[in-house]
Amino acid sequence: MTVKRLLRLVTLILAGALLLPLLSACGGDTDVSGSLTESTGDTSEDTSGTVVGKTYRTPVSTGKSYTVSQAASDIYPDSYGAELTDGVTVTESGSYSDERFAGFNIPSLSVIIDLGETNDRLYAFEAGYLAVSVAGIAAPSSIAVQVSNDGEDWDRIGMCVKPAYEEGTTQRAVLEKDDYISARYIRFIISSASAWVFLDELTVYADVEGDTDHSLEDTGAAYEADATTDDDIVAALSSVTTSAPDLSLPLNIISKGSSYKLSRPADTERYPDDGSKLTDGSTIGSHYESGHWVGFAGSEALTVTVDLGEVRDDIAKIALSVFSRIQTGIVCPTYVDILVSDDGEDFVKISRIYSPTDSSMSNYTYAFIPEKCIRARYFRFVVSSFKTTLFRPVFLAS
Repeated sequence: MTVKRLLRLVTLILAGALLLPLLSACGGDTDVSGSLTESTGDTSEDTSGTVVGKTYRTPVSTGKSYTVSQAASDIYPDSYGAELTDGVTVTESGSYSDERFAGFNIPSLSVIIDLGETNDRLYAFEAGYLAVSVAGIAAPSSIAVQVSNDGEDWDRIGMCVKPAYEEGTTQRAVLEKDDYISARYIRFIISSASAWVFLDELTVYADVEGDTDHSLEDTGAAYEADATTDDDIVAALSSVTTSAPDLSLPLNIISKGSSYKLSRPADTERYPDDGSKLTDGSTIGSHYESGHWVGFAGSEALTVTVDLGEVRDDIAKIALSVFSRIQTGIVCPTYVDILVSDDGEDFVKISRIYSPTDSSMSNYTYAFIPEKCIRARYFRFVVSSFKTTLFRPVFLAS
């Protein structure tokens, strides 16, 4: 029985590929209405450079942190404080009930995006919003853009140009500069034309090549470095398996409500774990805005140990679900090891499952289905180091 196998590699996908159709617009330096005050300045000397032509239109704000002058409504929240730069855009006809929008009940809103470092090849700035005229909602009256290198001294570079209004759609206003802009911090000042404004995505583009997704290369390297043999796995399984499962019976989730321990805490600020979310059995959802995912900072391995409360000998499937979106740096772990134990001290490794080869997948389940049922009380998932990821329920079916 061959347990360990490497999926066939496919062509690498370029992260930061164009997410939206190319838009071209320029804006003038008109004033912004509302309570927020703009600081003006000459950007010709220290924030721009002459551009002959542009090669790339790469979003460099995706996944970046930001601050707002006023939080979104609790009714229409900015999930995890990340929706405005999460790379998730509403491309179809819009509705204010769509959880991908963040609703703000404020005359003027300031959103400051921190790119993490100064980028001297910025040239396009885009704001997505809901265009409806119901329930006190309206498209923004104006959207101004300012830039800064220190987050304190700001230069105004122009206004985003809105397309012709079309009711019931998601629209995007764009400011595109002929010259490069050099900045680390980008401030969008959005003035509302009514009580509410609903924002989709705020995006900053640069003339730089996007990052390549190296996850498939990492998977191949991990596979080659794994010294575990098929005989090792077969021997390990033989020590913890019982009889073949009765395929006429339905699979039932037996880990629902089980306690678990983490080797390190989740991202408690943006993607918190309440101590039960990973095994509560609730519907996952296709967007991490659903609130059912738990997030962990990347670069360090993670161990999740689930306690069923008693030894079971009828376990027919073991699985861990993850969320992935390479545009925002949320990627599948290179692999997941599965270990089992009767006493919580001596664990036996029974499987290693490698990441999928399709980097465009948003949900993926690392599942192990043995030929015979597993006997154990404790299940441990050892997740390889990763950039960042969002986990959602560990579930065991019998």
